Amino acid sequence: MRQLLGEGIYLRNNPHSSLFYVVTGAHALHLLGGMAALFYLLIRASMAMSDVRVELGRQQTLVRVSTLYWHFLYGLWIVLFALLLIWK
Repeated sequence: MRQLLGEGIYLRNNPHSSLFYVVTGAHALHLLGGMAALFYLLIRASMAMSDVRVELGRQQTLVRVSTLYWHFLYGLWIVLFALLLIWK
């Protein structure tokens, strides 16, 4: 952040620099959300090691939802960065 400010990239300078900060912040929030979901799955899996059969269906659903979330993020960011390159 300090390096960007040292280079003169501020939020108020122009729309491109403010868009950079918005995209970077959105990316960080999405990654934190995905990492929280994976951490939750890790905790649930470690707690359910002794009784795997009881929650197998629910655990599979949680894993599928988490997988869909990450695939959605991949697609979203590929499209977003492609649009940013074209918008230039």
